[in-house]
Amino acid sequence: AFLDMKEVRFRKMGIANVFGEPEVRAFFRTLFTEALAEGKPSFVLHGLEVAGKLRAVTGSSLSGKRLICEFGAIAEDDLAFTSPGDFLFFDNIQEACQAGFGVYDFSVGDEPYKRLWCDIETQHFEVLVPLTLKGRALA
Repeated sequence: AFLDMKEVRFRKMGIANVFGEPEVRAFFRTLFTEALAEGKPSFVLHGLEVAGKLRAVTGSSLSGKRLICEFGAIAEDDLAFTSPGDFLFFDNIQEACQAGFGVYDFSVGDEPYKRLWCDIETQHFEVLVPLTLKGRALA
């Protein structure tokens, strides 16, 4: 569902679908399918269903006491204006707290919805470490 939601959203925005290539789609399907076989899954999907239809999806990774929301999508339909993604975030955060996670992490990027939920900001920096002589010369 996530891949289809993103395809519709990106088309509507007029931008390339970074999830559109068959190899990328297969990678995500394999990643989350294989995680189901793990005793403690390292990747999980959550969904919000309303009136029998999936309206929002999140994909998260689990790292120690941190649940990291790596991506999300909402259905572009008659309920999109109700912010189904926000409802799903609420459910995800509540479940993460109940499961004993110390941090619910929205991952990289600065979006207004992240600032509504978060009281911790992690600064990210790009680091360039040349590994070859040519790399050092070009750095």
